[in-house]
Amino acid sequence: MSRVGANLAAVLGLTLMICGAVHAESGARGESPRTAMVEFLTACRKGDFVSGAAYLDLRAIAPTEREEAGPVLARRVKSVLDRRLWIDVDSLSEDPEGDLADGLPATVERVGSIEVADVSVPVTVVRDPSASTRPDWRISAATLEAMQPLLDEVPWVEEHFPAILTGTRILEMLLWQWIALPALALLAGALGFLTTRLIRGPLALLARTADTDAGELLQRTRPPSRLLAAAVIFLLLLPILDLAVPAYVATRKLGIVIAALALVWLGSRCMDEVSSRAVVRVTAAGRMDAAGLIPTIARIAKLALAAIVFVVLAQNFGLNVTGLLAGLGVGGLAVALAAQKTIENLFGGVSLVADRPIQVGDFCRFGDRVGTIEAIGLRSTRIRTLDRTVVTIPNAEFSGLQLENYSARDRIWLKLKLGLRYETRPEQLREVLAALRRLLRHHPRVDPDPARVRFIDFGAYSLDLELFAYVLTSDFDEFLAIREEILLSIMDVVEASGTGFAFPSQTIYGATDGGLPDAGFDRCASPPAPGR
Repeated sequence: MSRVGANLAAVLGLTLMICGAVHAESGARGESPRTAMVEFLTACRKGDFVSGAAYLDLRAIAPTEREEAGPVLARRVKSVLDRRLWIDVDSLSEDPEGDLADGLPATVERVGSIEVADVSVPVTVVRDPSASTRPDWRISAATLEAMQPLLDEVPWVEEHFPAILTGTRILEMLLWQWIALPALALLAGALGFLTTRLIRGPLALLARTADTDAGELLQRTRPPSRLLAAAVIFLLLLPILDLAVPAYVATRKLGIVIAALALVWLGSRCMDEVSSRAVVRVTAAGRMDAAGLIPTIARIAKLALAAIVFVVLAQNFGLNVTGLLAGLGVGGLAVALAAQKTIENLFGGVSLVADRPIQVGDFCRFGDRVGTIEAIGLRSTRIRTLDRTVVTIPNAEFSGLQLENYSARDRIWLKLKLGLRYETRPEQLREVLAALRRLLRHHPRVDPDPARVRFIDFGAYSLDLELFAYVLTSDFDEFLAIREEILLSIMDVVEASGTGFAFPSQTIYGATDGGLPDAGFDRCASPPAPGR
């Protein structure tokens, strides 16, 4: 039994040795394009450029120079790839034979492409089936030759800074780049401050020359202007750091976000200043309705600016703006349907301000009521009635009413109907007409054209005269005073003519009835028969 167990153990050991040898051979010959690029990038990130040089096809370099030139070339290739091409190793083939369906030769695998002198150069790895040593896949000599202009443009920092600064890498950024990035931000801030200060001087001088009050606007927009200028300068100077592609993209996006926020901040400050000045001007002009709507319109404009900047940022960051806008459109439609009355009142208020049928402080007739406009808001209009109550009407309903604005009158109509007694003689009537015409023609507050006085009718109890004129005032209290003066003058004219005003009266005439004439027969007797 012991001999049988020993034989089995020997067979098992031999089998394991054969399997290990086969596995080792397959491992040595089973390297894939993905594995090759991972090993190259990992070695270079660790600073082991000697191991990284093994993944370069150095057949174009003399064998005696490969040991010295290989590590240098590996470091430069890694630097170029970091700045120009971020390799997605997960997209590379895991098959040791490569991707046989990519349309390339079986020994060639495409990794990506970079721009060299405005020409797109493919980055490939090749496999030499005749080679007996690892690695199987290497960055091709053709790629290295095409990249030569970029390989010669080695950043000055990497050639002259200490190795600890150029060789220490944290999150795909070298140590010197971590130090230079905040320094660049501070430099951009200082240049932004200097730029806005240099520009602000000529702008202030121009504002004083044009006799405009732009000093407050320049003062309020100073902080966002400095931030915007600093963000723009930072984005312009960022390429000098030669950051790796992911670090450059992330930092650039951060700079764009800061610039966008500064732009929204600047636009908001400008709109606030413009709206405040507009409120002052329309208030001085007496347009209190527009003064109430201007701040709301400014807020809507600021929201619109923020929305536009957000869409631009989303598109810059690769989001599906079309789908986002479509979703916002559907959501906006739902909100519009739900807030239909509110939107209708909003447009009603805007139409009231734009068309200006009434203004705050105007006395008007709306429907069958009258009152003074106290406020025109986004949703409703408030009116103080003659009962001193406040009526609130939604703008959509109010703008649809027939509005009669008494405050918009340039003059007030004076129309009177006078009744003189029927005892008035024609001479007296002519005297009254002439005197009243002279009264209207020579009154300083009465428009002589088309002032007129006419004898118009024989009334039921009076001789009717009509007085028609326009009083040159839009103030109703003043009109009442002038009207009172004219009425008193009319009384003087009628009294001086010797006649008087008629009043409703009835005349009763009395007379004695003499009866019927005597016919010569008894009224109680029957009339004689015919023929007798």
